[in-house]
Amino acid sequence: MKKNILAGIFAVLVFGSALSAVNTRDIDVIREKGVLDSSDFAVIDSFIAESINELLAAVDFSTLSNVRNFIVSRTEAKSGDQYKNSFSDSLNKYIPDAFEKAKSLKPEKNSVAMTSNLLMLVEALQDMKLTDYAMQYLKSENEVIRYWAVKCVTNQFMVDNFNSSSEPIFAAKATKLLKDLIVKGDGDSLAAIVGFSSRIKSTAGNEMLLAIAERRIGEYAEWKVDNEIIDADLLNSLFDVYSRDTTKKIYVQKYAQLFAYIMQRYIKGQAILTDKQKSDLASVMIEIEQSSMVKVLGISQSIIKTAIENGNLDALGKEYARLFDVDGQKGELATKMQFDYSPGGAKPLELKAK
Repeated sequence: MKKNILAGIFAVLVFGSALSAVNTRDIDVIREKGVLDSSDFAVIDSFIAESINELLAAVDFSTLSNVRNFIVSRTEAKSGDQYKNSFSDSLNKYIPDAFEKAKSLKPEKNSVAMTSNLLMLVEALQDMKLTDYAMQYLKSENEVIRYWAVKCVTNQFMVDNFNSSSEPIFAAKATKLLKDLIVKGDGDSLAAIVGFSSRIKSTAGNEMLLAIAERRIGEYAEWKVDNEIIDADLLNSLFDVYSRDTTKKIYVQKYAQLFAYIMQRYIKGQAILTDKQKSDLASVMIEIEQSSMVKVLGISQSIIKTAIENGNLDALGKEYARLFDVDGQKGELATKMQFDYSPGGAKPLELKAK
């Protein structure tokens, strides 16, 4: 997926005419003023209008990037909110129209590239109204567009807004759309949602982590999982929720079942997995052994790391048994954290051989 995202961003845009440089002189002059008047507001509006037109006429990624930087680097001024509010008003005047124009670009790759770059601009601008507008693209059928829409909604600016509880209606809308995306979103989008969910201070974030864990567990069970590398952050996030309230056993149940499937996939899939898949699984196992599992076991160890580095699947299997299944009884993880995998279930589900 990452390759597709990059392809969408770096696509050569063969439309539009030759560009002229955006006039930044006038806007930079008024940024130094302490108090603005109506003529200054007109300069701000003209700068945004010209910049968006330049963006829509861009013929290569370098120009797109430069124009985005022209805009983002001029969001602040000495006049404070007076400038900032006028700047935001003009952004919200011209950017939605630019999105509409991007929809009609031909061929489709030009539309995808322009829409993605507009979403990149919105993500960098950190404007609530624009982010609200961009949320509609969470429903896009195109993975590149959907990914950048997710980035708009899950950046640190949005985390801070969620945690301040200043926009409850907006937060509820965003949460619902993200939850819907968990069902069918690509791995890169899921990774962004995991990072977001682990940083927002609400039950909604915890619920999204559980929903992603359920999906990933199901995909492992069917041998349909991809982008395994994202599961390290998911596992650590699940454990962090549990560590804040150890009565929430569901989080550690999902943590242990997912980790069990990851280890089983690596052990049982040697003949069918690609080198990258094996490498990603190995990276996840080693990271978990060196992070959250240290907190579970109370000691630092490198048994998994050594077994993988030595190519010793027997040693890895023995460590799996110690952690998860001691002759049909609870392994070390379930014993330490005092949970059952299901009502009366002493061990995790077994991954059927493919």
